[in-house]
Amino acid sequence: MDEEDFALIEQDLVSLAEALGAPDAVDDPLFRRRDVESGIERAMPRLERVREKIRALERVAALIDRRTFETTMEAIGAAADRGRPREGSRYVPESALVLGDNGEPVIDLGALPDLSEIRSSLRRLANSLEDEQWLR
Repeated sequence: MDEEDFALIEQDLVSLAEALGAPDAVDDPLFRRRDVESGIERAMPRLERVREKIRALERVAALIDRRTFETTMEAIGAAADRGRPREGSRYVPESALVLGDNGEPVIDLGALPDLSEIRSSLRRLANSLEDEQWLR
C-alpha cells in the first residue's frame, strides 16, 4: 500500500463517519501521540492512524447498532428476572427513548438500524491491517 491508498481509505472513513452521524470521530487531531520525554505531540504513523480510525468507527457503530440495544435489553431482562418468580416468559423492553434537555424524545433506541455487518467488516479490515504481509 502506498500513500495514495491510505489517503483513499481515509476519505472513505470520513464518508462512513458522516453516514453514521459522527463526522468528528475520525478527525486527525484525535489520532496523535505525545512523546513522554519531550512532550512533543505528533501524528500517529499512517498505518496505525488508519487502523485506529477504523476501530473508532466500529465503536461509534456499536453505540447506534440495534443489536447492541437488543443485547443490553436481554441482559437487563435477565438481571430483573433474578428477583422474580419464574412464571411465564420474562419481559424484555422493545424500545427505550433518549430524551433531550426539553424532555422530548431524541432517539428511539429500538428503532436503530442493524449495523452488525458494518461493524464486522470494520473489525476485519482493522485486523487485516495488522497483518504485515497484507501490506507487501
